[in-house]
Amino acid sequence: MAKRLGAFGSFCVYGLGWAGLGCIFVSSFPSHRSPQSSREGIRDEQRRSRRRSTIPSPFASTDSTACCPINRQLESSSWSALRSLSSSTATATALPSAFLLPPPWRPRPPPPPTPGIFFSLYFLERAEDEELVQALRFERSDKSHLALFLIQRSLSNIEIASFLRWYVLVDGFKMWQSLVHQTELTAQLCSIMKDIKKVSGGTQKKIDKLRQLLSGLLSELTYFDEPIRSPLAPSTLITGIVPQESSIFKSALHPLKLTFRTENGGTCKVIFNKGDDLRQDQLVIQMVSLMDRLLKLENLDLHLTPYRVLATGQDEGMMEFIPSSSLAQILSENRSIVAYLQKFHPDEEGPFGITAQCLETFIKSCAGYSVITYILGVGDRHLDNLLLRDDGRLFHVDFAYILGQDPKPFPPPMKLCKEMVEAMGGAESQYYTRFKSYCCEAYNILRKSSNLILNLFHLMAGSNIPNIASDPEKSILKLQEKFRLDLDDEGAIHFFQDLINDSVSALFPQMVETIHRWAQYWR
Repeated sequence: MAKRLGAFGSFCVYGLGWAGLGCIFVSSFPSHRSPQSSREGIRDEQRRSRRRSTIPSPFASTDSTACCPINRQLESSSWSALRSLSSSTATATALPSAFLLPPPWRPRPPPPPTPGIFFSLYFLERAEDEELVQALRFERSDKSHLALFLIQRSLSNIEIASFLRWYVLVDGFKMWQSLVHQTELTAQLCSIMKDIKKVSGGTQKKIDKLRQLLSGLLSELTYFDEPIRSPLAPSTLITGIVPQESSIFKSALHPLKLTFRTENGGTCKVIFNKGDDLRQDQLVIQMVSLMDRLLKLENLDLHLTPYRVLATGQDEGMMEFIPSSSLAQILSENRSIVAYLQKFHPDEEGPFGITAQCLETFIKSCAGYSVITYILGVGDRHLDNLLLRDDGRLFHVDFAYILGQDPKPFPPPMKLCKEMVEAMGGAESQYYTRFKSYCCEAYNILRKSSNLILNLFHLMAGSNIPNIASDPEKSILKLQEKFRLDLDDEGAIHFFQDLINDSVSALFPQMVETIHRWAQYWR
């Protein structure tokens, strides 16, 4: 059996890695007669050569579309946009996704198949499942044709899926063990959240309980036996939780803010939440990342913040913590956004006492998220899920409601509060005019790629994401309506300017915001 596996493994390696099984198959037979040994042999060889040249071969064409159906789609608008994205030098920080787009997303059509690969797959289809899995150990790369073939075949073959799983478990024990440790960590964090929810009282009491658990019963979480790869950023090795730097957010679900030590002596902060389906947040953040790259392709950088999100279960997951403050907190402590930015970027000669670059960053980020949240129909916007970074970048969090759904009645087209307009100098200032210009420019750029965005959402129609799975066709139609494809660019500019004016002048959302602030105060 061992000889059989070794021979088969070598067979697959040389067949897939070099000239293909076809070449090996032919060359493995002894040659009983050399055609070069006689004139008759030479004439036979010439006749065979002429015969081969007259037979049409699917591999003779230099056009990749002749043997690769996917290449025929490259001229469509969606694939054209994808090819532009793949050539872009812009990087994305989105997270792998429920469907989705692992950063950096570089989709490419598969290369045209070669005769060797076709001939190899002919034999692989007839090979025993266990032999195929064992042959994988002889591959030089994890991205070999055999590895990809095994993954594809395991989706429809339970036997090969089982063999592949045990092969990874035994021969890839360290990698498998690392994944198990990640699962154990998330299970312990879920247990902590259950204990904290039982604590009656305010947020501070829950924070004290968290730190007590980390320093007492669950002290093993402060120093791991061995480093664990961070689920959010697998390239980062974490060694334990810092109890005194961990906290709890003032929210209905009380998400944890955890500070992990890293192997290189630094720290990384992560938000862990239990009770929310983060697959939807994951999807939205990936769409933000995609739109950010589409805008950058047109030389429009709106300083967006596509942070990492990873759903570790249907109602739990992790998010990257970005140092920032909510607009609600900023306004309660500093009375205005400008006063807050003056602390970090003061400039007596600059506009409103802050540096021109900081103000420009704030204006651009406001414009970017105004357009994106309008297109995606993000709801439940209030000053607690609008965050501002020290450098002036504003960004949105908490995407439990999308595609027009909102728990509050009469929501505005986009969240644009009067405090944000005042930070730009008021509705009559040149900076507010620049804000509207950025909004309209971004809107028209994204309208050009509406096909790509709609197709990606269409792929999610069969998912279990609540706002999409409830009525996929209606969800896609809602998204399509936001692009107003019936308008030309000039008409779209006027349309979006009217949306901005409606959002700023809406009175009912201001009243709802006041009610929300009182609710947060008493929580």
